[in-house]
Amino acid sequence: MDDFYAARSRTIPPLPWSNIAPPFSGQMQQHERFGYTLQGGVGGPIIPDVLAIRLAGFYQQDDLNGTRSATTGAESERRIKSGRATLLFTPGDRFELLATYQQTQTKEELIARVAGAGRGYNGPPLTGEENSGVAESPSFVDKTFQFASINAKYDFDFATLNYIGGWTKTVNETKGRFGADPGNAVLGFDYVPGVDANIEVQEWSHELRLQSNTGPGDFLDWTVGYYRSNGGSRVDQNNTFISAGPGGGILGNPAIVGPAGPAVPTASNLNLNYLTQGILRLEPGSFNIFGDPGRDLTQSIFASTTFNFDTGTHVRVGGRYLWGYKEFNFNLAFDGPLRRAVNFGFPTAGVCAFVPAPPGVPPGTVFAASSYPTSCDLVIPIPNPPSLNRTVRINDWVYDINVRQELGDNFNVYASYARSFRAPGASQGNVPPDFVIAPKEKSDNYEIGLKGQLFNRRARFTLAAFQQDFKGYNATVSNIPFLSGGLSVVDAFSLTYGGNARVRGFEADITGDITDRLNARASVSYVKGEFNNALQPCRDSNFDGVPDAGTPTVAGFNNAGVVVATCPTSGRINGLPEWTATVQAEYSIPIADRGEGYLRGLLNYKSSGLIVSSSTAIPEYATLDVYAGIKYDNFRASIFAKNLFDTVRRVDQGGALTTLGSIPTGYREVFYTPGLQIGLNLGFSFGGG
Repeated sequence: MDDFYAARSRTIPPLPWSNIAPPFSGQMQQHERFGYTLQGGVGGPIIPDVLAIRLAGFYQQDDLNGTRSATTGAESERRIKSGRATLLFTPGDRFELLATYQQTQTKEELIARVAGAGRGYNGPPLTGEENSGVAESPSFVDKTFQFASINAKYDFDFATLNYIGGWTKTVNETKGRFGADPGNAVLGFDYVPGVDANIEVQEWSHELRLQSNTGPGDFLDWTVGYYRSNGGSRVDQNNTFISAGPGGGILGNPAIVGPAGPAVPTASNLNLNYLTQGILRLEPGSFNIFGDPGRDLTQSIFASTTFNFDTGTHVRVGGRYLWGYKEFNFNLAFDGPLRRAVNFGFPTAGVCAFVPAPPGVPPGTVFAASSYPTSCDLVIPIPNPPSLNRTVRINDWVYDINVRQELGDNFNVYASYARSFRAPGASQGNVPPDFVIAPKEKSDNYEIGLKGQLFNRRARFTLAAFQQDFKGYNATVSNIPFLSGGLSVVDAFSLTYGGNARVRGFEADITGDITDRLNARASVSYVKGEFNNALQPCRDSNFDGVPDAGTPTVAGFNNAGVVVATCPTSGRINGLPEWTATVQAEYSIPIADRGEGYLRGLLNYKSSGLIVSSSTAIPEYATLDVYAGIKYDNFRASIFAKNLFDTVRRVDQGGALTTLGSIPTGYREVFYTPGLQIGLNLGFSFGGG
């Protein structure tokens, strides 16, 4: 079925008995720095024609985003280790079982790539094209991914029964080394002691499918089945920071550093008594294979059938009924009030508790004793965002119909309609309560197309046009200011919202065997998606419904009676380019009768795009990849250059970077397409089938 759940229903092909030879290969790659990849495998029958096993391993080390710190020379780095075991069991002609387990561990050390003028002391002015950062040390993340699957099938002659089971677990951890100062606002400071982050996601899935065994000329084929998925996410983070500003005590005695803080802040100035940390949690319940399904349960029954008429007409209809729920238990709790040191200019020992709070502060604000002898601390309560304990029910139909007509031996036309559905998701981070749970999304999808072959099948082509009408299209905007806790204006990392939208486009693809040694493929697509007067969270400093570059004030939000500004839009649903095209070609050269050499090229083109958060245009660009190699007996070798002309474009950017919630850096994080990569591949296979 052409819906969001179809990919989960795909039958895994069996492992051929002739494909269990143990290969080994390696890759060396030069980007900003040197990187390499090693992979290999060993396999063979344990019981001939009955039981076989294959073990494979993978190791990669590279420079991640290729960014180097302009202040210390620290560099980004990534190391990936992965292993996979596959077992094939075929005790007879009717039954087959394929089981796979894989574990991948990734360790990342990230220097954020930044752009901006800086503040003079913390790094040089950067455009972003230098691929430089200013952080003194990288931010560390450990990632573990585990995957297991079982695909079993039994042939009943008239039909085949398939069971497909899967389990995935992803864990991202930062143990005390979360980079708290990517913009180097405080010299000599990298990490807040004791700050950890842990994100865990697990999912179990089971599908039982009965599929007819049909052959050429059969009038009817059919499929029926049941699908179940359960799991959830566990989030335990402690990396949301709030402070009152450089002159509010976080960077030393206000009587000495003044309202703007020290000219060159250093780690010795830091007073973490004036730092408030937020702990974000999202609890999923247990992760049992059965029993408690966690916070996410989806079940469905489905059926499809295809009618094959003698006239060359094929009609396929399918439907799926989904039910279940998602439970969200979200809370963001701050570890204390916000403290701001106020300099009185005289010794304040014993007097702070008697000083009345100034007008205009939130209720419950009081003065208290300070770390500094001539100051009192203004203690401002921070109301925690309300805990969100919600259950979202899933109860919907998805269905499709496809009609295909053969036009002789070389052409056929088709038309299809599908109703699709996407369940609500949850945003994570400090976001307004109304945006934590995203709305569910439905779409009606229409497509017509022509497929054919020409010149005695040496050329093959596909033409298609499509339209999708969305209700509640889920889109995301980044770095949008909102009123947090009624006290301060902060940028949300991302906000997900829903609005009606329409997407229209077409695709064309042609593949040809120009000669026996030269083949080529070209494709082009056009996709344009626009909202239909949707209300989009926006940066709107004067609340006139028109996006601008300013930042609203607390008073502005209160006067407007909202916590986030929204602007009506009928504009693009995302910043992706409307036009994309690819051209690839390969020419092969025989080497005796035991191998061949080849030359391959790939040209990719993208039209202009948009960074939605800042309305910054992304100019059109094209990249060229070239490959040359040989295959000889069991040996293979190749060299490559990806993005040969080193064409890069900024494709996204964050908001203004601040350290510890309030200390300006003069930079923002930026993201670019990969630059030139040059590499060498070597491979060798031992043994036989």
